[in-house]
Amino acid sequence: MKKMSKRTIAAVAAAILLASSIVFGIEYNKERQGMEDYEGIEQLVELPSSVPDSTVTPSTEESTPEKPTDPYAISLAALDLSKLQEENEDIIAWIFIPDTRISYPIVQGTDNNYYLNHTWKHNPSPIGSIFLECQNSPDFKEYNTIVYGHNLVTNPAMFTGLRQYEDPEFWKEHPSVYILNQEGIYRYDIFAAYNTGVRTIVYGLSIAKDSLKEKVIQHAMDNTVIDTGIVPEITQNIVTLSTCTDSNAVDTRWVVQAVQQEFIPLSDFE
Repeated sequence: MKKMSKRTIAAVAAAILLASSIVFGIEYNKERQGMEDYEGIEQLVELPSSVPDSTVTPSTEESTPEKPTDPYAISLAALDLSKLQEENEDIIAWIFIPDTRISYPIVQGTDNNYYLNHTWKHNPSPIGSIFLECQNSPDFKEYNTIVYGHNLVTNPAMFTGLRQYEDPEFWKEHPSVYILNQEGIYRYDIFAAYNTGVRTIVYGLSIAKDSLKEKVIQHAMDNTVIDTGIVPEITQNIVTLSTCTDSNAVDTRWVVQAVQQEFIPLSDFE
């Protein structure tokens, strides 16, 4: 077999580089086009642009039907989900973590594949959507509700920001998760963040037995990389926010878990 000349090797290398650049360019454009579906979405649903900043501490006092006191909940109550549902009936809720990029509609499909690579507008894109586990009840009233989103690594959008919960200081500044649906606003306090396998009890569904709930909590306590001092009771529902690890390990995910502390019916804001 004849040896390739230096000129031939250089030509092959140039062709490979060109092909790689084209592929990268195509993927970048798809990601960029996907991001456009989320630009201005908060204005579309009339979420105030002046949502209280992280220096505002939500009240720990119990809200009354006459006067909710949590400033973040008050702002979210102005969001009109019905406008988004006119474009996509799969939209069931909105997730919001104050003072972060995480403020997106939550969709739920008939499987967990479609919204991995489609935006809330149904446009194909590698950024996908923030979506609810297809087997979870859409009312967030199950013991463990799982919400998925991509870790884009080099792009801070979607669930990329969840990786910041490796830092205890970040958790202290962003301790709560809010989810709005047609019934009201749920406030959850984050209690754990860690890498875990996709076949662990974290991804268990229809968990009803107290013994299994205890295993979910213990798994979180054993693996969390931050010490929040919060240990959920088995009577409290939790939400599990799931994304890829930075290494994109096939069988491992990064999860941030939060326990429900409050539910404010939308009727309380009227």
